Amino acid sequence: MKDSMFWNRNPTKEGEMKLAGPKGIPGLVGSYIVVEMKKDPDWV
Repeated sequence: MKDSMFWNRNPTKEGEMKLAGPKGIPGLVGSYIVVEMKKDPDWV
């Protein structure tokens, strides 16, 4: 059985594109989540 852990992924094939990595959220959105929705700033 082939080990299919995420660090053993196959390389990108010809003609395929890699997806962009995660990005931060804009400041206004983060402020809204912390103030209005009362979420933990460290989580946001």
